[in-house]
Amino acid sequence: MTFDDVPLSAYRCGVPILDQRNIKATFYVALNIESCVNRQHLGPSEIQELHGSGHEIGCHTFSHYSLLTGNLSGFTLDAEKNRAQLTNLLGENNGPRSFSFPFGHISLTAKKKLQGSYQSMRSSGPGINHGSTDLNCLKAYSLGVGNSTQAYISELLDKAERKNGWLIFYTHGVSRDAGRYDILPETLETILLECDRRRIEILPVARAVESISNN
Repeated sequence: MTFDDVPLSAYRCGVPILDQRNIKATFYVALNIESCVNRQHLGPSEIQELHGSGHEIGCHTFSHYSLLTGNLSGFTLDAEKNRAQLTNLLGENNGPRSFSFPFGHISLTAKKKLQGSYQSMRSSGPGINHGSTDLNCLKAYSLGVGNSTQAYISELLDKAERKNGWLIFYTHGVSRDAGRYDILPETLETILLECDRRRIEILPVARAVESISNN
């Protein structure tokens, strides 16, 4: 279960739901996203608290940099700035190990530039990760208020079980007043309950990658 950007609603409304079941998620943070969009997002204190309680903090570039409108040099510098500041915030040995491409904009050269800095990188391309998985282009399914029905979630979990693979969900905020890219609190509860019923383990991305590598 992953969250991009990350709106404060994911922290205020989503984290308590996760904590009730002792589930840890991955939060892909862009520290300077406030200058890009008119929304409230995680600050240093929330990021440190999430990290301290066992959640994973991933990198999402500094300014939510788009490869579609920018260039490779600018993208690389922006991503490194965010990684460096998160490492300073969390401690030298606790820098982000997971990366998510903003807007899902990805290129082969960008993958090559960043692959030495991260354990994995996530795209927004839909699919189940299984078999010979490209850890520099992990697949994921977007969940928003318009497509996060219980039937859709069950369909994706069925697919993951059939392929004996692992499924990454990503969303942004968690709110009863959910926007297009957010989910309702009951949607998050449904995911956790359904995974528990099926005995599907939920891990932060870095721990999932470690588990796959060890096996």
